[in-house]
Amino acid sequence: MHEGAADAEAPPTTPGEAKFNSLRSGGGSEANFRALAENAIEAIFVVNREGTFDYVNARAASLLGYRREELLQKHFTNFIHPYDVGLVVERWQARRRGENVPERYELQLVRRDGTHLPVEMGVSIIQWNGETATLAFVHDITPRRQLEQALAAELHLRTVLAELSKNLLSAFDLQKLSEIALREAQLLTQSPLGFIGYLNPSDECEFSGMMVRSEPQQGVFEFHSTSMDTLRRFWEWIGRGGKAVIFNELAENLSEHPFPDDHHPIERLLIAPARINERLVGTIAVANAAEPYRPAQAEALERIADLYALALHRQWQEEALRQASRRAECLAQISQQIVACQHNLSTLLETVARQTAESLQATVGILLLDEEKQTLNLAALAHPDPLMLSLLKDAFEPDQIFSGQTAWQEALQSAEPLFFNRLEDLAPLIHATPLQRVTELVDITALMILPLSEGAQRRGWMLLARHKAEKAFTKQDLTFAVEIAARLALGIVNARLVIDLELEQSLLELRVAERTAELQAEREFILQIMNAVDTGITVVDRERRFVYVNRAFAEMLGYTPEELVGKTPLDIAIPSHKIVLDTQWRNRLNGKSTSYENILIHKDGSLVPVLVTATPRWLADEIIGAIAVVTDLRQRRHLEEEQLWLQNFRDLLLSIAHTFIQGTTLHDQTVIERLLGEVGSFLGVDRAYLFVFDWQAQSMSNTHEWVAEGVSAEKENSQNIPNDSIPVWVESLRKDPYILIPAVEELSGEWSGVKAILEAQAIQSLLVMPVRANGELYGFVGFDSVKQKREWKEDEIYLLHILADQFASLFVRQEAEAALRQSEARYRLLAENVSDVIWTTDLELNYTYISPSVTHLTGYSVAEAMHLRLKELLTPDSYRLAKETIARELRNRSLTDLARQPHWSRTLELEHRCKDGSTRWMEVKVSLLSDAQGQPVGFLGLSSDISERRQARQILEYMATHDELTGLPNRYLLNDRLKHALQRAAREQHALAVFLIDLDHFKELNDTFGHVKGDQVLQQVARRLIGALRQSDTVARMGGDEFCVILENIAQAADAANVAGKLLEVIAQPYEVDAGITWRLSASIGISLYPRDGDNSEDLMICADVAMYRAKKRRNRYRFYSIRRL
Repeated sequence: MHEGAADAEAPPTTPGEAKFNSLRSGGGSEANFRALAENAIEAIFVVNREGTFDYVNARAASLLGYRREELLQKHFTNFIHPYDVGLVVERWQARRRGENVPERYELQLVRRDGTHLPVEMGVSIIQWNGETATLAFVHDITPRRQLEQALAAELHLRTVLAELSKNLLSAFDLQKLSEIALREAQLLTQSPLGFIGYLNPSDECEFSGMMVRSEPQQGVFEFHSTSMDTLRRFWEWIGRGGKAVIFNELAENLSEHPFPDDHHPIERLLIAPARINERLVGTIAVANAAEPYRPAQAEALERIADLYALALHRQWQEEALRQASRRAECLAQISQQIVACQHNLSTLLETVARQTAESLQATVGILLLDEEKQTLNLAALAHPDPLMLSLLKDAFEPDQIFSGQTAWQEALQSAEPLFFNRLEDLAPLIHATPLQRVTELVDITALMILPLSEGAQRRGWMLLARHKAEKAFTKQDLTFAVEIAARLALGIVNARLVIDLELEQSLLELRVAERTAELQAEREFILQIMNAVDTGITVVDRERRFVYVNRAFAEMLGYTPEELVGKTPLDIAIPSHKIVLDTQWRNRLNGKSTSYENILIHKDGSLVPVLVTATPRWLADEIIGAIAVVTDLRQRRHLEEEQLWLQNFRDLLLSIAHTFIQGTTLHDQTVIERLLGEVGSFLGVDRAYLFVFDWQAQSMSNTHEWVAEGVSAEKENSQNIPNDSIPVWVESLRKDPYILIPAVEELSGEWSGVKAILEAQAIQSLLVMPVRANGELYGFVGFDSVKQKREWKEDEIYLLHILADQFASLFVRQEAEAALRQSEARYRLLAENVSDVIWTTDLELNYTYISPSVTHLTGYSVAEAMHLRLKELLTPDSYRLAKETIARELRNRSLTDLARQPHWSRTLELEHRCKDGSTRWMEVKVSLLSDAQGQPVGFLGLSSDISERRQARQILEYMATHDELTGLPNRYLLNDRLKHALQRAAREQHALAVFLIDLDHFKELNDTFGHVKGDQVLQQVARRLIGALRQSDTVARMGGDEFCVILENIAQAADAANVAGKLLEVIAQPYEVDAGITWRLSASIGISLYPRDGDNSEDLMICADVAMYRAKKRRNRYRFYSIRRL
């Protein structure tokens, strides 16, 4: 290879090599060797120890371009490329020394004509003429190299084209786009000269282009509006066949080309057309490459031209859209000015002239005809450049148009717009008196004259001119100017009519001025009131257009009142509500007041839910429109979302309270960690935990912990942490309400020790609340954020505060219970002063003492209560519970054994009978009384009134198990009932069915009438489902518009199908959602059967859900679960 000989990955030997190897290994004669070599297709060399050729075959001589005798006894290095000689000699010598070197490698040979030939050479050692020699097989690999070069060139071309496409698409104007494409074409073709050009999309007789030379000082030369006529033959060349054309030799017909004459002569040329849908839109040409242009370069230039055409097309489309938008905006502004300036004609004309001049980048003059004097007056003159405008005002002489200027008089007689883009057409006009001085100052290259007419009556003319440095007018410019002229003519007529009418109106105004003032004052007073209120108010006419909106309504939607006036409610409402709006409008046209919910579209595209209350507007006996009060429902919806969050927050608080009301202790590891998990999951934290201080050991330990999925537990690593290792932490827990660390990495100073502990646990943010009560610090409860930094909200701090208070209460309660056990000997003194009932009995359960508070709780006096048996004081169920508890305790042990057990006690909730026949729930805590010898002598009890707590718990349990909207069982109670139903079905050997019901298109009802009406419909659906089923069946709401039914004790699947059909019928009955308005719903039902589809609640619910989604595909039907349809 040219870069140096390289080891070739040894390919299989050729048949010729195989024969020679076989002969050599078998000890064949030299004669046999020569016979084989002469007929071989490979080039074969034999090199002796001195490095000269002893033998070459005919193929070898032909390969090098020599006769065979010219090569013999020549040193082999004379025919190897100098770059490869060193490596080849080194390997030849190493092989002669018997070292292991590669037998095959690539290198370049030097042929007789000096060209370099890439070859692959295989080398081995043989015996030749009794001496050791080197045998070389040489294969010409020129085709392989050519293929590799072609592939590399194609890859390079594709890479260049991809990068070029990216750059072209990001170019911001035509000049930059053309420059990028041309420079890439020059690089690919190695051409010092390059030209690129395109046809003006608005006028295909105009051509623009640029030429680039390789010399830096030449830079880029741009052509301006070159006429197509000057390059007609050039376009004919490149237009033939749509392919690139190569001129490698100077030809006579090459005299016409896009390169300027003052540059180097063109020696060779390559031209490629740029086409869009077979239409020629431009060209790329390169010239004077050092080597003749090749077809591959022509193909590459064609592909660049194709990309250039696409980029041109995109630029033109974007420019057309931008120009159309600008001109549409200009026409709209002019139309607004015609309305706004109808009382001031001069202001109108100046404004229109200025806007037209800016939009068309031209000089604009407006001439008005004085019919009486038959003169033209310059009413307005404008140009985008203030300096140019100043020159024009001094030079223009419109009063000379009718002074014998025949060309101008003929031009102004035309009823059609006149369009001049050629100098020969312009000459009679621009050298005439009105424009003569203008032409002397600044050349005029294009001119348009547009009559301002209303019908057959001429009002004046609009003149538009462009100068030497500006582009010619296009047909689109003419069309745009005609639109402006038409509007302006109408505005002039309107303004003059207004002036005439104003004179008459002034007389009328004098007559009605006083009344108008009164009405205006009254109107302004009403508008002030309407603008002062926070509720939106709108007034529409009979065509439903807004004629007034107050400030509150406009601000509600992000508009100004002026932007909304003239629109209709349909313009600002979502499309799906247009049917409802049409219905409501018909009701108002019939004289009815209506109230409905709607969804409007804010100016920024967001949706605004509103409540509309509309009343017809009457004039005499005719309805002329409506007035509506519009209430913004966003705050209400926001409150509903907050209410949902608060409901979940409240449920969590109730769960916390319920957990601690149950008498949970620190020993209830599972219960407390489940509670920490509920709180942690609700708030989305990564860890929730409780630490307890051991003040005797001066340490702290993690006693309970919950971690989110994917987060490591640290409980085992957080045991017996010395308090003095992080004193600032302990001190902060003592004095501060909580510890909040939004970013652990920012801790420093005295908090460095805390930072090290927290970072070891990968904590990024942390919130910790001390567990304190009665001035004592028991521990702390906290949340960790491991996956990300976190800002802690007030609600999260509040929830953690409640949790800490509950733990503090738990610690206090445990201490109180311990204190109670220690103070039982002094209970009588305490009993006389507490509201709870303290009592003692003997071992036969006869009362020996009852505290006076029994009268307050039960109505019995102490004496009356002392004579009552326990059976008479308790309801039957509570008495049975008390006896069973005592019996269970004494089943395997005696009272003496219980007395030996320290602090033995039991707590029961029992229902007591009162003297008036009512009952009270009390929490009764019972312990044994022992004598001095430790023998049991009776029982000690403390009865506390828990009626209110019991009632609260029942309410909480109901709320936890029932849906708030419909009163149906929720998911929790449904799962419980389903488990019990499955137990009964298994025990009694009967089947049951689970229905999952989803209402079809319920969201449309919500979107149309609002969530309030939607909730009412859900309540009706619940009542219908209950009425259609047996009392033994269960109906539950899963959430949203989804319900579940448990159908027990069925004989076969057909029973479930009958019930499902019945449910579809009752659901399909119409629902009254508003006065006189009904709505129909359908439902999709999925059914799973026990035991066919599963024997547990989870499997049955999953199967019913799968079946329901199958039914949902076609709506208003039921489907049984079937595994064959999965």
